[in-house]
Parts: sequence; C-alpha cells; structure tokens
Amino acid sequence: MKEKIQYYYNMIPKNLIYRAEYIEFISNNDHYYLMLENGKFQQAMLIDKIMKLNKIDIYDFIVNKNFQYITLIDNKSYVLLKLLVEKTEKEIDLNDLLLFANLTLNFTSELRWIDKWTQKTDALESNRSELLSKNVTLEKTLDYYLGISENAIMYVKYHSSNIGKIYQLHLQHERLNTKTRKYIMFYNPFYIIFDIRVRDISELIKQYILEGKNYKKLLKEIIEIMKINSNEIGLIVSRIMFPTYYFDFIEDENSFANKKIITFSSYYLDTMNEIIKLASSYYEIPMPDYLHQ
Repeated sequence: MKEKIQYYYNMIPKNLIYRAEYIEFISNNDHYYLMLENGKFQQAMLIDKIMKLNKIDIYDFIVNKNFQYITLIDNKSYVLLKLLVEKTEKEIDLNDLLLFANLTLNFTSELRWIDKWTQKTDALESNRSELLSKNVTLEKTLDYYLGISENAIMYVKYHSSNIGKIYQLHLQHERLNTKTRKYIMFYNPFYIIFDIRVRDISELIKQYILEGKNYKKLLKEIIEIMKINSNEIGLIVSRIMFPTYYFDFIEDENSFANKKIITFSSYYLDTMNEIIKLASSYYEIPMPDYLHQ
C-alpha cells in the first residue's frame, strides 16, 4: 500500500497504521487518513462544507494524481483526508456535542430510528438459530435484549406520534463510541450523518451507563444546557433504551466482554427507571403500560 499511496498521491507515506475503515500515515510531518469510501463521499463532502462554513476546519480532501477525490486501489475506493490540526488522542467533551447540536441546518426529514431498529431486531430474529449455535453467551442474553429492543421501538413510536413527522436535522454521528469520541475522529466527515440533535447525547449517556460513570449528572446537564423540551425527552429515553451496544457485540465480539453484557443486563431495567425518574422531574412523561411490567 505504501507504494500505491506514493504513486497515486505523489507523497512518501511513513508510519502506516491499518484500521478497518482507513489507513493512517504521515508525510512531510502532516497526518493523513486514507478512508474507505463506502458510498459516503458525496455526503462527507457536503458535511465538510457545512463544517467549514461554521468555522470548523479540521480536514481537507486531497485529490489524487488524476485530480480526482476517489481513488481505486485493489478494487476498493478510497478518499484521502489531510488533518489540518494537531493530532491528539484527547476525547471530546460535552461542548463538542453541543457545538453540533446547536448548528442550525436547512434540512428536515422524517425520524428514521423506527425503521432501522426494526430491521436490526428482525435480522436478529431471523438469524437466531445460527447465532445461538455459535455463541453460548448469546443464549443467555438474546431473548432479553430482543425484548428491550422491541420496548424501545414501542416507546419511540409512542412519543414520536405526538411530535409530528418532520424533524430539524443536525450534524450527528452514525456511531458515538470509543473511536468517534476521540477528537480527531469526532470531526471526521465520514463518521458524521444528519439526524435530530438528541442522537449523540443519548448515545453518550448510554456509554456512561456502560462505563459506570455518572450518567445522571450528564443527563441533568444536557437537559438544562440544551433546554431539552418534553418531546425530546421521550426520544432521549427511547434512544438510551435501545441496546445499540448489544448489536455491536454481535457484529464484533471484541466490542464488549461477554461477562459485561450479562452483568449489564441484570440491572438494565433499574437503570432505565432511574433515567425516566430523572427525566420526569423536568417534564411529565406518559408511561405506556409495558414499561411497568
């Protein structure tokens, strides 16, 4: 790959680091990320333009020797990004999330969580036998998390039905995890999507729960600083309730240790009750019967 980067981009790459979705390297003391395109180029370019218009200037797109952004290498499409700021391993904080949540975009859309969550749970149901034959841990947890997933879908349907079909979109992340919580990856346009403003903060609260951090304090800060309204509260609770981490675990068993998944399931409902109790101290949240079961 080193020779191919040199050929296509006329630079000498050093210290290549291979990741699942990109290759990181240094050239002339600058940091570069050769991203797998995966059909995201057009949206990534648009997102980068939006960020630059809002004085968020973290990356530049680099053309190849043919003055094209997409480069085909070994039958895979890549796009090269140059890091414009100092490379750091620091994690983002609440201010970074607020920056994205407060950017007003002229885009609206229907809420797509329900369809995506339903697809995930249906796929899990369809592959149930195959998954159980491969992993003993899943046998202890699969039904439990399927039930939680279905409850989350019912809950978001319950709350979104009172809000309307069209939502204001903001810059958010397809996944807010240990990778995209790093500052330089948080602002990487290939990991950013358009969604409603409570997506990222909900996922951060969920990670705080998994990591044993003070999620109540974080939720309280978010509600007060962002002036979360009663409709958004229901969507935050729905997003926290949906066990994204479990689907990640199934796709990549190294994401979480088996023991952690089992342990977390044992106090999940208690945690959700605490979250709903805190949210209800700000707004009255109608409670469907199934949440009391």
